[in-house]
Amino acid sequence: MANGSDPPSSSSSSVVSATNDPARNMRVHADAVPEVVVTGLHEVASQHTLMEAKNRAMLSREIKVIELDGHKKYDAWKQDLQLKLNEWGLMEFLEGTATLDADRAAIDPNYAFLFGERKTKSFSALALSLSIKLREEFKGPIKTQDPAALYTALKVHFERGKENPIYLKREFYSRMLGRHEAVQQYIDGLRAIRHRIAESGDTITENELGRTILSNCVDVKP
Repeated sequence: MANGSDPPSSSSSSVVSATNDPARNMRVHADAVPEVVVTGLHEVASQHTLMEAKNRAMLSREIKVIELDGHKKYDAWKQDLQLKLNEWGLMEFLEGTATLDADRAAIDPNYAFLFGERKTKSFSALALSLSIKLREEFKGPIKTQDPAALYTALKVHFERGKENPIYLKREFYSRMLGRHEAVQQYIDGLRAIRHRIAESGDTITENELGRTILSNCVDVKP
């Protein structure tokens, strides 16, 4: 006999219990995430874990580069330095191309810490490879604790004069404006040669540069 309200059916009861089941709800939400997204997240996490492990392994070992004590050993030293530091992905700090991901650093203190340690490691490997005499000579860049600043100073010092200024000037004066070349591109090309001449120990004055630009533009054939 009816008492004024029918008892809930088994189907409606199961719906209520399923809706109020937190564990089931979590499974439903998890199932709703596309598999490709989950896989991608796992791959990113794995890459970060592997990179962190590699960084820690690198930080725990000494990177020993052959000593640089003068011009005669510079080429061999530079090659050895690049080989040793490229093995651990540290050359980017010497070349000035390493960038800190500020967004990631804000949420991952360990990432920021390892970035700083890698920069310090690259600087130490570079500075410690210099002879006592060179450390004194380059004490200015060394004080900056900046691997890119020290590496640049060393390259400027040791690579200056590797090109013969006589041949460079010949290249400079024979540089003509190309038939389909933009004038600015031509001027930039002359300035680049002028910079190489300066690094070789010789000079091209601004007046000389201006005269060469004008004369070599006029001589161009239509």
